[in-house]
Amino acid sequence: MWRILERLEWELRRRLQCLYMARLRHHGIEIGPGASVVRGAALGPTVESVGAGTRIHSNCVLKGRSRITVGKYCDIAEGAHVVSSNHEINRANLSVDFQRRYGGGELLETRGPVRIGNGVWIGDNAVVLSGVEVGDGAVVSAGAIVTRSVEPFTIVAGVPAKAVRKRFDDEVIEELLALAWWDWPEGRLRASGALFEKDLTDADAAEFLRGFRRDRASAAGAG
Repeated sequence: MWRILERLEWELRRRLQCLYMARLRHHGIEIGPGASVVRGAALGPTVESVGAGTRIHSNCVLKGRSRITVGKYCDIAEGAHVVSSNHEINRANLSVDFQRRYGGGELLETRGPVRIGNGVWIGDNAVVLSGVEVGDGAVVSAGAIVTRSVEPFTIVAGVPAKAVRKRFDDEVIEELLALAWWDWPEGRLRASGALFEKDLTDADAAEFLRGFRRDRASAAGAG
């Protein structure tokens, strides 16, 4: 009996998730293959795209006046917020509803769109504010508030967020950006297990990536 109920519950959740994804697409959000936006996340009308393979967990909020784009194969953890506009504080009143009722325009201002790159990890309850670009492969630590753009493959933490360190040596980062594996087709990703198993803090990591890139280029040329 319990197994039947569990299966029914699982099927109900699956169907509701499918309906939720369909609703997001209906509202004009481009969602790439294999991407998942878990029910309970809130995506506003200025979210333009969520890249292939990206997962946005529950209780995340992506909203604001300016455009928001999320790259491929990102992981945005529970409670993270991406906010592409700020609350203006240079008026006598700070209530949005009051301002609308009595005139004076909106109380929202923006420093510009937000772009989340590819292969980015944003931790629990982190906040990314307007005008920020989070570079490919970057890590935003849990609870961080990001007010400035983040360089590729850099870890940031704190309030306001500051660079802690780079994930890899500069040579390794340069090779990874040249590979741009997130743009590869599904078949090539499946055939590249060695790349994703490699510890890229090893001393030979840059040479490994150069060799991997040469091998792939040779295979493509032969094809």
